[in-house]
Amino acid sequence: MKQPFTQLAHSIVNQSFSSTWNMSKITKKNARRLSLINHNPSLQLNDALFEKFKIHMRSYRNCVPFSMKFEEMNNIKSIEHKLHCPSQAKISHSHNCLCISDNLDSELKFFDLITHEYLGGFLVEGVTGLLIEENFDDQQNDAIYFGKNKYTFKYRVKDLMRLGSSADCIWKIERNHMYGMAIRTIGNQKQLFRYSASQGVMDIIDTVNGKVIKELKLEKLDRVMDIIFINPKRMLVAELFHNACFIYDEMNENEWKLIQTIEKAENIYFSQPLGLAIDRTGGKIFLSDYDIKRIVVFNESLDLIDCHYPESLNPFRLDFDETTGLLYITDQQDDSIRIFK
Repeated sequence: MKQPFTQLAHSIVNQSFSSTWNMSKITKKNARRLSLINHNPSLQLNDALFEKFKIHMRSYRNCVPFSMKFEEMNNIKSIEHKLHCPSQAKISHSHNCLCISDNLDSELKFFDLITHEYLGGFLVEGVTGLLIEENFDDQQNDAIYFGKNKYTFKYRVKDLMRLGSSADCIWKIERNHMYGMAIRTIGNQKQLFRYSASQGVMDIIDTVNGKVIKELKLEKLDRVMDIIFINPKRMLVAELFHNACFIYDEMNENEWKLIQTIEKAENIYFSQPLGLAIDRTGGKIFLSDYDIKRIVVFNESLDLIDCHYPESLNPFRLDFDETTGLLYITDQQDDSIRIFK
């Protein structure tokens, strides 16, 4: 069966209006670039599906894998950019900004993604967990999730940047969640996974309304620091109590099984594995091993690729920018965000 946007492209091409289309190969495998140079104004104004198609076209971006050079390209420092003990940094491409939780200042801070200019902040005390959901409403608006005390909140990034404390919350859920969280897309649904320490379960939360869909009792989990999905049915969890990474597979719907435990790299046991990030284009997974002061790199099969010990780096949390191939690492001891390629 053809995908909806493919069907739309064919229907538009088959309509009789004056338009010019250009189809050309691009670097990403099995992809094509579609450029609409001139089109019927009435179609633009009256066809909502055509508007969705344009948004889909504009959302395309080329992906750059991480080079593995670990060359420090830039950093956002405390004195110049108002950072004091940053814990997490997440990228919002739709709004061209970097969202940073600053523990000491009790604030979510926003910086221009390119210039690193400080754009403003949103006061929130005790942030636990930070996550960006890109294009959550199919209108090129990003959502931001964060924890505070016993709540998990969802806001629009642009609202927090523009309105600060006056911004309307999309939803909030009262649960005693730990730090890490991740979104998986399964079918047409997006689900937020976040570990509830008080209940001892992994909550599966509907991203649209904030309702708990399912509570998963997963083996060994106690102090969850970060979560990523290698694919929709394989979840990797960085866990602090056991100083290990756990891999879970979904065997049946909402039935997950622990299939592998990773406790060391290069025969050195993990000590405070705090952050995870994934480079899907390059097939790499990054783990920040805080006490050992190293970045551990796996492939998507969780085979070790390399361990890197960047000079004077205390790697706390991570985020990878697939559009530039840059790895963002928070360094609380240096009060900075360090950027590597």
